Amino acid sequence: MHSCNIIHRDLKTANILVTRSGQIKIADWGLARSWNKSATRLTPVVCTLWYRSPEVLLGNRNYTAAMDMWR
Repeated sequence: MHSCNIIHRDLKTANILVTRSGQIKIADWGLARSWNKSATRLTPVVCTLWYRSPEVLLGNRNYTAAMDMWR
């Protein structure tokens, strides 16, 4: 998803599904947005509180796709 310039913004264990054959699928794309380096109007209140990256938790609106992976 990141290679396609999409950030999920609510990635957590509850949104990662595993099929019986072991295939991983990502669910709940309701907060997902397209992203590029000039994106400056991103919402600071995204992601479940307990899973927020430090920059989002502090209200930074200039976060990157790294906010999906910091955990």
